[in-house]
Amino acid sequence: MKIVLAFDKFKGVATSREVAMAARDAILGVVPDAQVVLIPCADGGEGTMEALSPAHSQRVSVEVCGPLPDMRVNAAYTISHGTAVIEMAAASGLALLADSQRDVMHATTRGTGMLIRHAIAHGAQRVTLGIGGSATNDCGMGILSALGFRFLDQQGRELAPCGANLAKVARVDADAVPQQVFNTRFDVITDVDNPLCGTHGAAAVYAPQKGASAQQVTLLDEGARHFSQFMPDGVAEAPGAGAAGGVGAGLKAFLNAILHPGADAVLRFLKVDEAIADADLVMTGEGKIDASTAHGKLPYAVARLCRKRAVPAVALCGILEGEAPGVFTSVLCINPLPVDLPLALNSEVCLSRVASTTEKLIKTIFK
Repeated sequence: MKIVLAFDKFKGVATSREVAMAARDAILGVVPDAQVVLIPCADGGEGTMEALSPAHSQRVSVEVCGPLPDMRVNAAYTISHGTAVIEMAAASGLALLADSQRDVMHATTRGTGMLIRHAIAHGAQRVTLGIGGSATNDCGMGILSALGFRFLDQQGRELAPCGANLAKVARVDADAVPQQVFNTRFDVITDVDNPLCGTHGAAAVYAPQKGASAQQVTLLDEGARHFSQFMPDGVAEAPGAGAAGGVGAGLKAFLNAILHPGADAVLRFLKVDEAIADADLVMTGEGKIDASTAHGKLPYAVARLCRKRAVPAVALCGILEGEAPGVFTSVLCINPLPVDLPLALNSEVCLSRVASTTEKLIKTIFK
């Protein structure tokens, strides 16, 4: 009997690997001779570096700028055979800020750019960048500035790279960008497919959760629209252009980055389709499953692969809101209803409930 475990993280509670290990132990407790395959996954946000880094990768830690200009953080990336894997959330993530610190107008992606710069200086010829979980809405100005780009106003003064200054950009100067940067291949893993501007754009959809007021959302959207005039035609409308506060658009425009839909790209890299081809059961899941799960989320992408292979796909979640997408064979909420949120957000409790729910499932299927 072969069971594949391809979970995303339970955000803020347990990593994808921790969830998979809890489920694995429960399965083996019921069916000791089962072949259990663990494939920790991600969708471009937190956990992407762990999921995409080969086991022999070198882990490099660097002190860089945090999501606020006066903040310093220690962030890590991995490098192997000339390919660096970087998580934007490590240097420019919303999770690095307390609620009271959220300042999307002045937040910057510069720290992520510093990680990229360090990786290129240490031999990276290809950068795989997961851009989920950001605190920013600067269209990648910070990343680009760390790599040598300068953003100038009408008087020729250099602007600080942040969302508040998007509308002030009059010229983009790339003269100081090393050729090594332009020779680097950038693969950007996006966790959403939004365009840059408009009602479905970066500011309108995601800036409020980063601390933006209604007025600031308007200013950021107008700024992104202004900034897009420095981009090639069609970039602002590309799927994923609005990811991470416009980083998708900025890197595609100025670094010729290739944007990859997060979950599908990760599953291809990890060869999940091959792993499930002869499986008897696949288990997936994440912290919350709702209507948005069908829009690029990891469990949905896993279940679609399973449907093609006629393999049952069961999802576990901490919260099930509304009706789950029909692509799953079954969706199981690990928490008793009504959900006691503080208790559900306890890591030990979560993993214990993952284990007990898995045990009941396996006993039901293979009794």
